[in-house]
Amino acid sequence: MKRHMFKVLALMLAVMLLAGCGKTPAPTTTAAPETTAPASTAQETETPGRQVPDTETTEPETTEPAATEPESTAPATTEAEPVVEAALPALFTQTVYDYSFDGNRDVFLAESYYGLVSLSEQSAKDYPMLAAAMKAEKDEEAKRKEEFLQNFNSGAKSQYEEDKESFRKNYLHGDVLVRRADRRIVSFLYDEDVYYGMKHRERYMTGVNFETQTGKRLDLRDVVTDVDKLGQLIYDELKIFYGDGVYEDLKASDIDWSRLKETAWTLDPYGITFYFGYRELTEYSAGNPTVTLSFAEHPDLVKKEYQEAEEQYCVEFSVDRPMYFDLDGTGTPDIIGVEGQENMDGAFETLSVLVNGHWYDKDGFYAYNLNPVFVHTGKGRNYVYVHTASDNDYQTFENFKVESGTTGYLGTTSCGWHYEMPSDASLGYLRSVLTDPRAFVLDTRTDLLSTINGTCPYYVDSNGRPKTDQTWYDLSYTLTFTAKADVPVTLVTKEGKKVGEGVVPKGTKLGYVRTDDKSWGDFIISEGGPISDVAYDYVRVDVEIRDWTKYVNNVDIEELFDGIMFAG
Repeated sequence: MKRHMFKVLALMLAVMLLAGCGKTPAPTTTAAPETTAPASTAQETETPGRQVPDTETTEPETTEPAATEPESTAPATTEAEPVVEAALPALFTQTVYDYSFDGNRDVFLAESYYGLVSLSEQSAKDYPMLAAAMKAEKDEEAKRKEEFLQNFNSGAKSQYEEDKESFRKNYLHGDVLVRRADRRIVSFLYDEDVYYGMKHRERYMTGVNFETQTGKRLDLRDVVTDVDKLGQLIYDELKIFYGDGVYEDLKASDIDWSRLKETAWTLDPYGITFYFGYRELTEYSAGNPTVTLSFAEHPDLVKKEYQEAEEQYCVEFSVDRPMYFDLDGTGTPDIIGVEGQENMDGAFETLSVLVNGHWYDKDGFYAYNLNPVFVHTGKGRNYVYVHTASDNDYQTFENFKVESGTTGYLGTTSCGWHYEMPSDASLGYLRSVLTDPRAFVLDTRTDLLSTINGTCPYYVDSNGRPKTDQTWYDLSYTLTFTAKADVPVTLVTKEGKKVGEGVVPKGTKLGYVRTDDKSWGDFIISEGGPISDVAYDYVRVDVEIRDWTKYVNNVDIEELFDGIMFAG
């Protein structure tokens, strides 16, 4: 969906509102970890293998001593243990890639990727029934995609053999967007853009909604108090936001249960959202509209227990597809969208954020992808974080404050998604999902002693930007160095307290585990045993940078260690 569609939607809303190479790189300038200072604001196609089923640390509270009561002769009772509520469910997504070529591997026939969702190990322990349900869904989705891609790749090959001159690469570009993850509901959306070569593109969406405590997969009838009311409510919203001209042949009675039971939907923190595909409501050219019915505007539509969401939350959404949010809690939908203009190589050279018809355009921009997240930390405190990645997988977040009539640019945060390698690496890395503004983990590229991602815990500060209070990065995996000479080190605890000095002998193997990315790196001794009787956790190497070269005790680090790896 291009910018003109954004403009149509924004106009409708306005009307309603008015009514690795082995070389040492240049010295790193990464501050550990900070954000930039705020800037001024200014064939018949088929669904890809899927069918939609019917069916601050606080101090302990103190109390005044109770008055002395006469000794009771009643049987003693045992006071119940306080119930410790489990943390919010932590989710990971995986992107699975598949490529198809002709027999000589000269022609790229099909490019595919799609997303899967799972719980973290700790959340799987906290919510075992949800974990079982989500694992079953993940396994089934992987199986559906495998079957779909067999036919998809075969179709692309047939197209190429029939007409090599006009053949165009087929693709499946699939994302999975987490819309809600709290103690009541986990809801996510498979959103897939499929190009079948000579045919039209298709957009397929499937919503998956679970009860967090029971793992029950919810049917729309489990959630909505009266499904017969939905048709009229959805019809009214379509008319408001898209106008009479687009859906002039559509009647409210057309949006009945026989149609809605096949429609994708998600249960968001502020309402229920329906996602319609091409031709699902009207002709192909009308696109694939989205309708959100907010809890505030329709308080009796969704059962009360499913409306109980966290006060602070994050919601993922797609580029080039505007979504509806409730910025002020009044129930009036607000349109928010993110788009970028791509060059001939598929890289984005502009970034634009839309809020209710108002655009903020960021120039001088370059990235290979855009992944927006809506962040809500309280009434009137709403933000859009746009994750980007560019050369050498360098990640950032572009941060915006969004209000009903304005968009303010808050600056760039030099960090990005946190990734982990699962025990079964066949499906790729796990990406940590931002679901709770009060606690999340991000990765930053570090370059002090090697190029490697480092991890920090973050939260959204009072200015709306990601912030960490940790002064170092925990490296995403352990790099093994070998000392080529004796290395002077400082002995430190996990907290960073210096407890002594020492020397690591030549030939010792060291595990590089954390750094401030400015002046020191901490190691564990992998082979060689302790170097001191003093209790310590890490040996610290102090690094000095002079004239683009890094030194430890005036010796070039390349002369001290084997195993250093820098990106080019």
